[in-house]
Amino acid sequence: MSHRKLPSLGIIAAVASLMSAGLAAEPLVPASSITIPNSKGKFDFLSVDPARHRLLAAHEKDGTADFIDLGTKSVLARLSVGPAVGIAMDPKTGNYFVSVQDDKRVAVVDAVSLKEIASIPTDAETDAIIFDEPDRRVYVTNDNGLFVWAIDADTLKVVASISIPGAPECMAHDAATSRIYLNIKATSQIAVIDTKANTVVALWSTAPATAPHGLAFDPEKSWIFKGN
Repeated sequence: MSHRKLPSLGIIAAVASLMSAGLAAEPLVPASSITIPNSKGKFDFLSVDPARHRLLAAHEKDGTADFIDLGTKSVLARLSVGPAVGIAMDPKTGNYFVSVQDDKRVAVVDAVSLKEIASIPTDAETDAIIFDEPDRRVYVTNDNGLFVWAIDADTLKVVASISIPGAPECMAHDAATSRIYLNIKATSQIAVIDTKANTVVALWSTAPATAPHGLAFDPEKSWIFKGN
């Protein structure tokens, strides 16, 4: 099977539909791409703002939070914040929260002006970040560390430091059960965090798979998908 090489300094903006038959056999085919001029490459986490139809791209090597219009496939802004690794959105205020890893902080960005309006310090390097809409909290992991921080989205203060058993990776939020599912790559487990108590309530082994990285959650079926 041949595989198409994607642009090294671009973001795939749209993907052609899979064939109706043989889904597992057909590779995804890029429909178009958006090139980031004069870029050093290496994005980290990507997310989408569905209300504004934007792609939120954390550009770690360029030290920017990149905001891309998915309708026009154009770059709206490249905001210099430092080594960004993830961006989460607050649907109520429209603010974006950017984990800025080496700077040990979370930058708060206004979605209208696309300017930084606040900075939330953390005790160590940050990594993956998600937004818990029912509890109005931002959760951000400690890169290769032993904590997950809970941040109040209104006061912009860290309100809890949740101990975890090893270096974390991706996480997903289950609003229906007030749970966060977090990959622990160091111990090959999924940590289950209760967002009401802000504590780990279960540890699930991923054996025989080890060092889990990618993770997605299907709220309709309550299924977790994990990738090494």
